[in-house]
Amino acid sequence: MLVAVSFFAILIWMIGPLRVILLPMLYLNTHLHEGSHALAAVATLGHVENIQVFANGEGVTRVRGGIGPVVSFAGYLGAALIGGMLILWGRKPESARKSLIGLAVILGAITIVWVRGDWMGAASALLWTISLAAAGKYLPN
Repeated sequence: MLVAVSFFAILIWMIGPLRVILLPMLYLNTHLHEGSHALAAVATLGHVENIQVFANGEGVTRVRGGIGPVVSFAGYLGAALIGGMLILWGRKPESARKSLIGLAVILGAITIVWVRGDWMGAASALLWTISLAAAGKYLPN
Protein backbone atom coordinates (compact mmCIF):
# COMPACT_ATOMS: atom_id res chain seq x y z
CA MET A 1 0.00 0.00 0.00
CA LEU A 2 2.82 2.40 0.92
CA VAL A 3 4.58 1.73 -2.40
CA ALA A 4 1.35 2.28 -4.34
CA VAL A 5 0.62 5.57 -2.59
CA SER A 6 4.22 6.71 -3.11
CA PHE A 7 4.04 5.86 -6.82
CA PHE A 8 0.75 7.75 -7.15
CA ALA A 9 2.20 10.80 -5.36
CA ILE A 10 5.24 10.84 -7.65
CA LEU A 11 2.98 10.55 -10.69
CA ILE A 12 0.87 13.50 -9.53
CA TRP A 13 4.02 15.52 -8.83
CA MET A 14 5.25 14.95 -12.39
CA ILE A 15 2.01 16.28 -13.90
CA GLY A 16 2.37 20.04 -13.36
CA PRO A 17 -1.27 21.13 -12.98
CA LEU A 18 -1.95 18.33 -10.48
CA ARG A 19 0.86 19.40 -8.12
CA VAL A 20 -1.57 21.63 -6.26
CA ILE A 21 -3.13 18.43 -4.83
CA LEU A 22 0.13 17.68 -3.00
CA LEU A 23 0.78 21.24 -1.81
CA PRO A 24 -0.58 20.65 1.73
CA MET A 25 1.81 17.69 2.13
CA LEU A 26 4.65 19.87 0.84
CA TYR A 27 3.82 22.47 3.50
CA LEU A 28 3.91 19.83 6.22
CA ASN A 29 7.22 18.47 4.99
CA THR A 30 8.67 21.99 4.85
CA HIS A 31 7.52 22.74 8.40
CA LEU A 32 9.14 19.53 9.65
CA HIS A 33 12.32 20.18 7.63
CA GLU A 34 12.69 23.78 8.84
CA GLY A 35 11.72 22.85 12.39
CA SER A 36 14.48 20.24 12.39
CA HIS A 37 17.00 22.92 11.40
CA ALA A 38 15.74 25.08 14.27
CA LEU A 39 15.89 22.28 16.85
CA ALA A 40 19.43 21.37 15.73
CA ALA A 41 20.50 25.00 16.06
CA VAL A 42 19.19 25.19 19.61
CA ALA A 43 20.69 21.78 20.48
CA THR A 44 24.12 23.01 19.33
CA LEU A 45 23.80 26.28 21.30
CA GLY A 46 22.70 28.45 18.39
CA HIS A 47 19.82 30.92 18.22
CA VAL A 48 16.84 30.73 15.87
CA GLU A 49 15.72 34.07 14.50
CA ASN A 50 12.69 32.76 12.61
CA ILE A 51 11.18 30.16 10.30
CA GLN A 52 9.34 31.05 7.13
CA VAL A 53 7.32 28.77 4.84
CA PHE A 54 6.42 30.37 1.52
CA ALA A 55 3.36 29.91 -0.70
CA ASN A 56 5.34 27.79 -3.17
CA GLY A 57 6.17 25.31 -0.39
CA GLU A 58 9.78 26.34 0.07
CA GLY A 59 11.06 27.52 3.42
CA VAL A 60 13.98 29.03 5.28
CA THR A 61 15.21 28.93 8.87
CA ARG A 62 17.39 31.83 9.92
CA VAL A 63 19.83 30.90 12.69
CA ARG A 64 22.86 32.43 14.35
CA GLY A 65 25.54 30.23 15.84
CA GLY A 66 25.27 26.53 16.44
CA ILE A 67 27.31 23.91 14.66
CA GLY A 68 26.77 24.72 10.97
CA PRO A 69 27.11 21.23 9.45
CA VAL A 70 24.77 19.75 12.07
CA VAL A 71 22.18 22.48 11.55
CA SER A 72 22.40 22.16 7.75
CA PHE A 73 22.05 18.38 7.72
CA ALA A 74 19.26 18.33 10.30
CA GLY A 75 16.52 19.44 7.90
CA TYR A 76 16.60 16.35 5.69
CA LEU A 77 17.49 13.99 8.50
CA GLY A 78 14.79 15.30 10.83
CA ALA A 79 12.00 15.17 8.25
CA ALA A 80 13.03 11.64 7.22
CA LEU A 81 13.21 10.45 10.84
CA ILE A 82 9.82 11.90 11.66
CA GLY A 83 8.30 10.25 8.57
CA GLY A 84 9.89 6.92 9.45
CA MET A 85 8.70 7.11 13.04
CA LEU A 86 5.16 7.91 11.91
CA ILE A 87 5.18 4.83 9.67
CA LEU A 88 6.58 2.68 12.48
CA TRP A 89 4.18 3.99 15.13
CA GLY A 90 1.23 3.87 12.74
CA ARG A 91 1.14 0.09 12.92
CA LYS A 92 -0.87 0.12 16.16
CA PRO A 93 -3.95 2.30 16.71
CA GLU A 94 -2.95 3.63 20.12
CA SER A 95 0.60 4.56 19.13
CA ALA A 96 -0.70 6.04 15.86
CA ARG A 97 -3.05 8.30 17.80
CA LYS A 98 -0.33 9.38 20.22
CA SER A 99 2.14 10.07 17.40
CA LEU A 100 -0.34 12.28 15.53
CA ILE A 101 -1.19 14.24 18.65
CA GLY A 102 2.51 14.46 19.58
CA LEU A 103 3.37 15.76 16.12
CA ALA A 104 0.58 18.33 16.42
CA VAL A 105 1.99 19.54 19.74
CA ILE A 106 5.54 19.77 18.36
CA LEU A 107 4.42 21.56 15.19
CA GLY A 108 2.29 23.96 17.21
CA ALA A 109 5.16 24.74 19.59
CA ILE A 110 7.62 25.31 16.74
CA THR A 111 5.10 27.63 15.10
CA ILE A 112 4.45 29.66 18.23
CA VAL A 113 8.13 30.02 19.06
CA TRP A 114 9.76 30.51 15.65
CA VAL A 115 7.36 31.22 12.75
CA ARG A 116 7.49 35.00 12.31
CA GLY A 117 6.50 37.46 9.57
CA ASP A 118 4.99 34.73 7.45
CA TRP A 119 1.23 34.45 7.06
CA MET A 120 1.46 31.34 4.82
CA GLY A 121 3.71 29.51 7.26
CA ALA A 122 1.54 30.44 10.24
CA ALA A 123 -1.69 29.51 8.45
CA SER A 124 -0.45 26.19 7.09
CA ALA A 125 1.10 25.24 10.43
CA LEU A 126 -2.12 26.11 12.25
CA LEU A 127 -4.20 24.04 9.83
CA TRP A 128 -1.81 21.09 10.09
CA THR A 129 -1.69 21.34 13.89
CA ILE A 130 -5.48 21.27 14.14
CA SER A 131 -5.78 18.52 11.50
CA LEU A 132 -3.19 16.25 13.13
CA ALA A 133 -4.67 16.70 16.59
CA ALA A 134 -8.21 16.05 15.30
CA ALA A 135 -7.05 12.97 13.36
CA GLY A 136 -5.36 11.59 16.46
CA LYS A 137 -8.42 12.20 18.59
CA TYR A 138 -11.38 11.49 16.32
CA LEU A 139 -10.48 9.16 13.44
CA PRO A 140 -11.45 5.51 13.87
CA ASN A 141 -8.78 2.86 14.19
